[in-house]
Amino acid sequence: MTFGVGMVFGALVFSLLYSLVSNIRDARPGKTVYEVWLEDVAKDNVIPMRRDFSKTA
Repeated sequence: MTFGVGMVFGALVFSLLYSLVSNIRDARPGKTVYEVWLEDVAKDNVIPMRRDFSKTA
């Protein structure tokens, strides 16, 4: 009997904690349009390596 009550109580606590964590995760703000744009610019804006003409062949 106590084992069953413990299992039910444990399941209830787990359910409440899982619900709390998922609500906190969903409440976090997503990326703004500006942040997404900045990431796209950073990906596309690649500066090539500088050439070194000081070496003689």
